[in-house]
This record gives sequence, structure tokens and C-alpha cells, in this order.
Amino acid sequence: QFQMVLERKLEEVTIAELIGKAAKHPFGNTYVTLEIDAETGKYKRVYAYDAFVRDYIPKEGDFREFIKKYIEEYVQEDDKERITELTDIGRIEEDLINGYWEKQTRFRQRVRDTEKDYVWMELHQYFNIDDNVAIFVLQNSILAARHMSSVEEELESKSKSIEENYWFAIELLSRILNERNLEYSNSRLETIHYTEKIYQELYPELEITEVEIKNVAHLAPIHNVGKIRLPKEMFLRLDELTEEEEKLLKTHPELGAEIVARFPKDKKLEHIQQYSRDICLYHHERYDGSGYPYGLKGEEIPLCAQVVGLVDVYEELINSKNMHVSTGKEKAIQMILSGKCGSFSETLLHSFLAAAMQSDWEPDEVD
Repeated sequence: QFQMVLERKLEEVTIAELIGKAAKHPFGNTYVTLEIDAETGKYKRVYAYDAFVRDYIPKEGDFREFIKKYIEEYVQEDDKERITELTDIGRIEEDLINGYWEKQTRFRQRVRDTEKDYVWMELHQYFNIDDNVAIFVLQNSILAARHMSSVEEELESKSKSIEENYWFAIELLSRILNERNLEYSNSRLETIHYTEKIYQELYPELEITEVEIKNVAHLAPIHNVGKIRLPKEMFLRLDELTEEEEKLLKTHPELGAEIVARFPKDKKLEHIQQYSRDICLYHHERYDGSGYPYGLKGEEIPLCAQVVGLVDVYEELINSKNMHVSTGKEKAIQMILSGKCGSFSETLLHSFLAAAMQSDWEPDEVD
């Protein structure tokens, strides 16, 4: 997924450039992605790096034939049985959780033209029963770490500052969320707009700086980024989640905080990094302590998370794909002010109402 996103977004940089050719490996730089039709067993080679890999794996063909040949010719003897079992598409619908699974394993691949030498490989597999499509990714283990390192170096060299890299990552994540269309159909520009409008009403009373308003508004769209690590099928159904799924869903604030914690660290960005973490981790906390994941109360909840939490509720009410849940602007405002959607501070509710009554409350355009 990371590779495909980079291909779409970093138009000026090719994956081959990111991987680089300087560091030689005895087998070569193996990185290949296959898309397999689980019903027919036919595959398409979506991406391959290294000429040898492209020559060895046709652009399309029968997956069973290809994987049998690959295992016989290249998988180390002790790993053959295990990899044969893991790549058996006849058993692909086993181990499903809500119609989806993802698996990964490491194995030894014999180095070209040798019998004893081998290199560690990673096999990543994804399957979605709705599409009946499996994705297989094969890559050198040594390449994976270097690939990520090269990406970071390339991004840094192409930006004038670390801050530009940080905002690039934020925009990339928010666009991924928008493309996945999780839970309700909203726009990152809508989220930015509503957050900024409410903050502007808070501005005179709480002495918030214009810089803080701008930063929090543009970070707001990633509040649900933790949901990327949850099964997508949970957000596509219109019926209610099971008790187990509800419990899993409530882990997304902590998952989101873990994701943004992996962004590059820099003293100049400490305030932005803190906003990012607080927004992801605390946007479901509520003023009376009824929220999650920690049940924080009152001003224990960072202001940025309070504002984004309210915006999240408002957007869910007006943009839900479920017509039984979706509601109009006026009713949504009434529901929030009456406390039907959780507890918010009086100051925040007053600012929300003042912002919603302005003629420019609704954004002019969405992306």
C-alpha cells in the first residue's frame, strides 16, 4: 500500500529512484507485486523492480503455475512446504475476519546460480472477499528497510525544510483517508474549514494565535488515521457493529497516535507534533469524562482535540452514508447543542454556534 501511494503521489520520483541502485545485493533488488483473481487463479504483475524479476515473472498468467515454478527453483529446501501451503489459493478464504485478512512471513530464497547461498525474503499477502482479489508482495528483507530509509532521504532532499516534509506526510495521510471513504463521505477541506471557523470564534477569548489556528485546522483531517490499521469492511457496512468490532474500533485513537509518532522528530516542530498526537489520541474524549480511550475530563482534554472532536461529530451527522443517520445542518447543530452527541464545554458550544450562524460556515468547494 505504501509503495502504491508513493507511485501516485510522488509524481516526480519513481520507485526505482527511491530504491536506488548503489547498494548491490547478491540476488538483486527483488520487489514485486502481484494481483490475483481468487476465482480464476489468474494473476497480473502490478509492479516489479529489477529487469531479472520482470523477465522471470510474465505480466500475467496462471498463479499456480508461477508459484510452483518459483518455489521449486528458488525457495530454500527447508521452507518449501511452508511457502507452498501459505500460497495455496485454493485455501485463500480460510482465516477470514469480517471478509478480510492480511498475512506476512519470512523465508529463505536461494541466490541465483547457487545451491547453498540464500537471502531472506518477505511475503506479504492481502485478501478481500468482496473483491475476491488477493495481493501478494515479494521483497528482499534487506531491501525493505533500505527502501523505507531511501524514501525518507529522498523526501528530505526534495524539500526545503523538515517542516515541508511533515506537512507532506500529513496531506498524504489525509488523502488516503479520504480515498478509503471510511464511515462517512467527507472532505479533508471541509474538516479544515469547519475546524478553522470554530477556532476563529475561540480566538478572542482564549488568546489563540493565528499560527495555532492554521496548524490545528490543517492537522484535523488525520484525526481518524488510526482507522487505516483496522479492517476496511467495518466501515463499509450500514448495519451496526458487533460488540467485538466496537471494542476494536475504540483502539483507533491510540493506533493513530502511534502512526504520527513515527514521523521525523525535530525541535522546530514540537508544537505541530504535539497537536498531531493530541488530535489523534483525544478527539473522542468528552468534557464530562464519558469519552475514550482514557476518560479525560474538562480541560484535561487538549483544546485542539476538543474542537476536532466536535467537528468530527458534526461531519458524521451531516455526511453519513447511512440515510437513517445522516441529518441536515440545523438538526445536527441542535443535536450537538442539546448534548445528544456527547459532552462539550460551554465555551466550545458557544463558539460552534457562533461559527455555524455565519454566512461563510459552509465551505465553497471540496476536494
